Amino acid sequence: ERQQRQQYAAREWQDSPMHHPPDHNKLRLGVVGALGEPYSTELARHFPQVHAVPAAEGGLDALVMWESDFPAVVRAIEHQPELAWVHLRWAGVPAMILDALRGHGAILTNGSGAHGLAVAEYVAMVVLAHYKGLHEMRAAQLRSEWLDGYRLRELRGSRVGIVGLGDLGLNTARALRGFGVRLRGLRR
Repeated sequence: ERQQRQQYAAREWQDSPMHHPPDHNKLRLGVVGALGEPYSTELARHFPQVHAVPAAEGGLDALVMWESDFPAVVRAIEHQPELAWVHLRWAGVPAMILDALRGHGAILTNGSGAHGLAVAEYVAMVVLAHYKGLHEMRAAQLRSEWLDGYRLRELRGSRVGIVGLGDLGLNTARALRGFGVRLRGLRR
């Protein structure tokens, strides 16, 4: 009996995932939403072993939320017990995703830090458009009117407050610093 237990334990040990790693040449990536161009082409070019399929298909190794459809992510997690990785493109993770992953062995990652520069450039654009009166000038141009006495404001020397000094806030501060503003930041 002892020998049978030892043989059984040895077979279990040999059959463990540690001795049979996943075949990384055949990774099935479930995608929530449409992974359009150029992303699908770039994924195939850089990672030919990854086969991107709709998240509703079975047998997934990993899942990426490309479009904001949280119920679809929850359904995919619930129907894919072997799912090893879930990635959300955004920085936050909704409670419903955390609840679905509770007790699940999948690794969860998100896009924190991926959008800081793009958002900072957008903020700088909006601030400049506001300070320079872009919308008023464009409206006057469309009416073929000259704005007599119109004065352009300068951003330099202005005080800018940034609430939240995570990735987005710090990148925004860096982008605006080049305009000579006086920065004040507030964090938790």
